[in-house]
Amino acid sequence: MAKTTAPKLGASGTIDINGDAFAADWNEHLVWHVVRNELAWRRQGTHAVKSRGKVAGGGAKPWRQKGTGRARQGTTRAPQWRGGGVVFGPQVRQHGGKVNKKERVKALHAALSLHANRGSLAVLADATFAEAPSTKKAAEVRAAWAFEFAQKKITVICSTEQENVWKSFRNLSDIIVVASSDIDVADVLWGRGLVVTETVLAQLEGRDVDA
Repeated sequence: MAKTTAPKLGASGTIDINGDAFAADWNEHLVWHVVRNELAWRRQGTHAVKSRGKVAGGGAKPWRQKGTGRARQGTTRAPQWRGGGVVFGPQVRQHGGKVNKKERVKALHAALSLHANRGSLAVLADATFAEAPSTKKAAEVRAAWAFEFAQKKITVICSTEQENVWKSFRNLSDIIVVASSDIDVADVLWGRGLVVTETVLAQLEGRDVDA
């Protein structure tokens, strides 16, 4: 198997990509299943309407049961009345389903491997924004990436301690910044390109950060 490399942004040269996270086979159905549930869990699910039991009023019977020639009615809050309740309307609920931990990990590895294999993965040197955040510098780093879709949608993954990276890239258009502790498969696949810091790369490869 050929060795996979990625350009090193903020520095010269390339860096070797190792680990099972970047050597997984593509599984379209599994990735679809995981992404579908991730997006479903992001829905607020706060939409709701009132059923006949939740609509105020309507306690009195509109007219007597018999002798009027009209259909019997028990309350003006029944669904057939204007202002009445709604039958089988939407209620507050969670839209997401269950995804096994192994399924999610396998789908994440498939998404990372897709970027690594097609050359849309880059590694950001940790020292690039070690001193202070800079959106101007982030734009320069993006422009220097010799990737045909570098000016399209890009996903940047950094650790929670790398606040300068987050502050530097967050104001650039078509870029989302995600913490390594909150990686979703949907976020990895959202970007045409994927940028991870050296610290995150070490985490994904399963080695010590200082190694």
